Amino acid sequence: MGTGPPSGANGKDRELFEAKKDAFSFRNVFKLFGQRTYLRIAKACLVGLKKPDPLYLPVYETKGQEMGIRMCNYSVDSPVENLAASKNALSPEQRRKVTAAAWFQQIARRICEAGFFQEFKNRPAAPACALARTYIFNVRESFFQPTPLARAEALYNAYLASPKLSSEAIKLVAQEGNVSEQDAWNKVNNEAEWLWIQALMQSETTARITIVKNALDDVIERGALPPPRATLKVGALSVDFPLNALPPSYHSGLRLVRDHPYSSHLPYLFQAFVDLLGGFILYRDDEELSFLQALTSVPKDEIVDALKILDTFFAPEGGSVFYIQKGEILRMKMIPATVSGGGAFFRRIVFGIQDYNSKFPHMGWLVSQWHNALYQVLEPYLKKD
Repeated sequence: MGTGPPSGANGKDRELFEAKKDAFSFRNVFKLFGQRTYLRIAKACLVGLKKPDPLYLPVYETKGQEMGIRMCNYSVDSPVENLAASKNALSPEQRRKVTAAAWFQQIARRICEAGFFQEFKNRPAAPACALARTYIFNVRESFFQPTPLARAEALYNAYLASPKLSSEAIKLVAQEGNVSEQDAWNKVNNEAEWLWIQALMQSETTARITIVKNALDDVIERGALPPPRATLKVGALSVDFPLNALPPSYHSGLRLVRDHPYSSHLPYLFQAFVDLLGGFILYRDDEELSFLQALTSVPKDEIVDALKILDTFFAPEGGSVFYIQKGEILRMKMIPATVSGGGAFFRRIVFGIQDYNSKFPHMGWLVSQWHNALYQVLEPYLKKD
């Protein structure tokens, strides 16, 4: 499920999406209607991979229209425009390839998430697993907070309640496997190992991107107004306090997002960087930068600096959430191998790369390793109908 305005649009264009691997049902319709109503979003779209019974389709469409819900049947071979209007400068063929790559990336994400919940069932008493499960629940629950600032606060609180979860999970598997923590980190960063930790890492990264998205949503809703405050009176004493407790780094990042010339495009850039490009980029490569410009409308010469706005929100003082490998790749920290593998596969599909060494002279071996990690996860499922 996702919600938000198209890249570059205003908040009034927000639409709530929910996708189902089967045909949609009336239960899905009423559930989405309730969520749309609660979140005060004017319209929603229910997507089904399989076609519903043709006899019932007119009823779905009629009732959906009454409830502000579009009913959409979609498959990987369908034109993207059937699902939502295009808001980018990609060609139809590029959009088709992007959709195909994203399709497999999302399958891998679901597999890793399933691995996480299975891990919790296997050992619910393990503190790292129990804390991680609570964290993921709190992240999902934040979706239903009524305002962008409240959602951002809930995401920060979820992190503060259970900081460094992935590190705790790494310690657990390192002790059990009698390996160093660094070796364990290398495996989740570069191999198809401990998928439940990879799911946790991706959840933490997604939560960070969502915080920035809520910063933009707040700007759209309230403009440049300062964060809302309230006054508590106890007798003759009055205490003024903010309605949402957010760290100074959030307010610094909020100012950067608000004042950026392409502010309404930034959350989409961050999402594309992680979910499509796998959290890494050839930061001097014109082909990649030009593609991101066409996709997000952020000028290619400003993309790297725009990505580094994430440092203001999340990096410790003097640090960065990025690192450079061999002067070739800019990679974000806390990106698991399966996500980076999705980025490798994306480049193979969209740019037609046959040999990663031709695109990454110094780091092709590692990009190939990420690709193989994704394939190892997907291979058992690719053989199924």
